[in-house]
Amino acid sequence: MKAGKGKAAQITFKDSSGKTKADDDAYELIMKDKARLLNMDEPVRFIFSHSALREGWDNPNVFQICTLRDMSTETERRQTIGRGLRLPVNQSGERVKDTGIAQLTVVSNESYNAFAAALQAEYKSAGVAIGYVRKSEFAALTIVDPATGKESLLGTKRSEMIYNFLSSEKYIDDEGKVTNKWKPADLKLPG
Repeated sequence: MKAGKGKAAQITFKDSSGKTKADDDAYELIMKDKARLLNMDEPVRFIFSHSALREGWDNPNVFQICTLRDMSTETERRQTIGRGLRLPVNQSGERVKDTGIAQLTVVSNESYNAFAAALQAEYKSAGVAIGYVRKSEFAALTIVDPATGKESLLGTKRSEMIYNFLSSEKYIDDEGKVTNKWKPADLKLPG
C-alpha cells in the first residue's frame, strides 16, 4: 500500500497472487530493497504480506502486526512478534530509542490472547515493564536549547515533571501504568 503526499493519502493496492509484475516488484522491494523503505521520501507506508514477517525478513521498522490467520505454533507467534520488537532505525541506520516511536501494536484474533498474556508475563518476570511509565523514563531524551543550539539530556528532574503532568492528567495511574485515556497522538504537553 502506498500513501502519497498531500492532504489525502493515495492508497494503491497491488495484486499479490504471485502471477503479476506488480507482485514481483513488491517482492523485490520488501525482500531485497529494504533500505529503500527507510527513506522518508518512499511512499510505501504499509505492507500487507503473508510472507514478509517470516524467517529471513529483517526490517526493524515494523510498528503494526495484524494476524489474519491462526498461527499454530508458539515459535511462529514468537518470530512474528519478534519482527516488531526491534528498535527502529532512522534513515542513517541508527537505532532510535524513543519509546514514542518504538511501539508495537498487535491486532489479533481470540486464540492469540493466551499467548500474548504468557509472553507479557514472561517479559514482566524478566524485569521488563510493559505499559508502565517510570519517573526517569524521559531523562535520556536529547533536547536542544533554542537560543544556543546546544544539545543536552532532559535529565531526571524534568523527566519527573513530565511524569507528574501525565499523572495529574490521568494518562497514568498512581503506579505509572498507562490508562485508557493515553492517546499519544492527542497528548499536548505544557510549555
